[in-house]
Amino acid sequence: MADEALNGLDMSMRSQIINLLLELQEEMGLSYIYVSQHMGVIKHFTDKVMVMQDGEVVEQGRTADVFANPQHALTQKLLDSHFSAPSHDRTNRISSATPKIEC
Repeated sequence: MADEALNGLDMSMRSQIINLLLELQEEMGLSYIYVSQHMGVIKHFTDKVMVMQDGEVVEQGRTADVFANPQHALTQKLLDSHFSAPSHDRTNRISSATPKIEC
């Protein structure tokens, strides 16, 4: 089980670790449970995906199917937050959640 195992790593190191994990999986027939909010990594690293909210499974299936046709609003929001929103939109959403401080 890997819980946010690649969190905080730069892209080069993240790629190296993913390649190593995939290599070990191929050679040794390993399976992983990978916990993450990084939808790009999930898309390229997993065969199956499970989306949970408040400890409950809200959607599961083959990764390609879930990403192509999400059935739950949370799944759609997660995908949109990573793949659809331009970076300035993400910044605006984050900054609007914090109070404005004027000098």
